[in-house]
Amino acid sequence: MMGVNATGPFEIGLYTTNCELIEKYIGNVTHYNENVGWIIETDIGGGYYDQTSYNKNENTYFGNLRIYSDPSYSKLLDVIVVDACSHVL
Repeated sequence: MMGVNATGPFEIGLYTTNCELIEKYIGNVTHYNENVGWIIETDIGGGYYDQTSYNKNENTYFGNLRIYSDPSYSKLLDVIVVDACSHVL
């Protein structure tokens, strides 16, 4: 997801494992460091919350699906390590 270069609102897409766009959301870049990476937090509806991150040092992306009913967001529903879709970069 090139284009993340500051904190604040950011359009993020939800894709299938075949890299087909399902839906676009407006997330919030809560952490950004050009030397380390970034974290985007997004309300994806239905009580679900997504946290997507990029670790520049390891060149890896992660996605964490959580639910709002867990106020500390400590119970992860799913952790996904993904390869970025080439056309998304």
